[in-house]
Amino acid sequence: MEEKSQNISDNKEFLLANLLIENQQLKKQLEGAESLAHQKQQQFIEEHEACRNYKKELASYDLDKKNFSKSLLLKDKLIDVKALEINKLTSRLEKLQKTLQQQQAQSESQCKEKEQQVQVLQRDLNAKSSNSEAVSKQIGELEYQNRKYVYALRSAGHGLWDFHEGKQEFCFSASWCEMFGYQSKALYRVLESFFLMIHP
Repeated sequence: MEEKSQNISDNKEFLLANLLIENQQLKKQLEGAESLAHQKQQQFIEEHEACRNYKKELASYDLDKKNFSKSLLLKDKLIDVKALEINKLTSRLEKLQKTLQQQQAQSESQCKEKEQQVQVLQRDLNAKSSNSEAVSKQIGELEYQNRKYVYALRSAGHGLWDFHEGKQEFCFSASWCEMFGYQSKALYRVLESFFLMIHP
């Protein structure tokens, strides 16, 4: 009986020792598990923080992308506006070039017409100058002939008179006036004065 009780006591101590050992092992396992859980939690926190930072960076990237897209749209609009302005300026330039070409053609034709007119005027001037030279020669010749005629009349002692039907006036030579004892300025050239000098 005593041996049984002794065996039971020994078994209890053995079991208690085993339980203590298992308890210590469990504590160690628990501490390892807690340490691992703490590490996992810390890793999760770090990964969560990294994920938040990544989300922030992604949001910033999306914002930058939106701003860049807006700036691209604005640049595209500006490019379209500039292209429209360039097209307008190009059309205006083409119109101005056409107008300038037309004006240049008109000015060239006008210059040609002016040159032709100048040539015609030059020919007319040359012809008139040649005619004037001929007329001057004729006038000189007539004056010379007139002087010869006057000298001949004076040397012969003849007097001349002439009647102009349109003006109804007489023309007396100086020798004719001297023959009748008059001065040429004293005689009226009208028809009545001539009749007064005729003997009745």
